[in-house]
Formats: sequence, structure tokens, C-alpha cells
Amino acid sequence: LEVPGEGGYSHLRGVASKPGAWIYVWDNLSGVADDAATLHWHCGVPVRKTDTRQRFILDAGANELVLTLSGDGADPEIITGETDPPLGWLSSAYGERTPCTVIRRTAAAMPATFWTVIVLNGDDPRDAVLSDAVSLWQRWAKDAATN
Repeated sequence: LEVPGEGGYSHLRGVASKPGAWIYVWDNLSGVADDAATLHWHCGVPVRKTDTRQRFILDAGANELVLTLSGDGADPEIITGETDPPLGWLSSAYGERTPCTVIRRTAAAMPATFWTVIVLNGDDPRDAVLSDAVSLWQRWAKDAATN
């Protein structure tokens, strides 16, 4: 459901999944046209880039997860342990701080749409599956806004 926040910003998120295989997340941000839109994935596990600019491997112990980002904005980047401003930190207990990996993608202006596919096991979902999911979310959001 699209709910205006401070300054008239809104964030609409849809999630689809095939249990044990993949998770698909669609984020749509709108607001002041000159403002940037930034998506952060706080991974908490080691991350490495692949030969594809928008694809990352997450080392989740016994499993390697594949995270692919697409949509508006510049190529995603890996952030770890930045101090100004603070980004890329994990706190396992009060007073503790250890660096962790954050994947960041920024679109220069809104509205902006980001798509994230996390493959848990097996192949990426087909483009048709993702397209159908986005169409359903967009229709639902439009209906919710008018009712």
C-alpha cells in the first residue's frame, strides 16, 4: 500500500517467492523529483562481485546465494565499515560494532524502481514470472490508491 511519508515520499514494495528457490523484491519510490533514491541491502555475510556488474555472491555458510539488482540507478556498489556517514556495520551485542557488507544502489532522481532477485537454490525465476508479479502489484497499488 502506498502511504505518503514526510515530505510526500512514498515507498511501495512487492515480494514474490518460490519457497527454497528464489525471492523477488520490487521497490518503487516516489517523492520530490530532484531527490535521489537509494536502496541498501545489509547482508551481514561476506559478499563478492561477479563478472556481471549487477550480480553478487553472498557467502551464507553452507550456501552461496546469488543477489541480482536491476532497475533505475547507477551500478550497485559494496560498502563496508564507512564512518562518515556510518554505513556497513553490524552490532551483535550492545556496545559492539564490526564491519559488515552493504550493497547500495542509487538512482539520481525519483520516481525510481529497483528489482532484486535473490536465488537461494537453482535457477533465476523466468522474466515472465517477474513481469506478471510486477503487473499485479502495480494494478493492486492503483486500485488501493483510488479506493
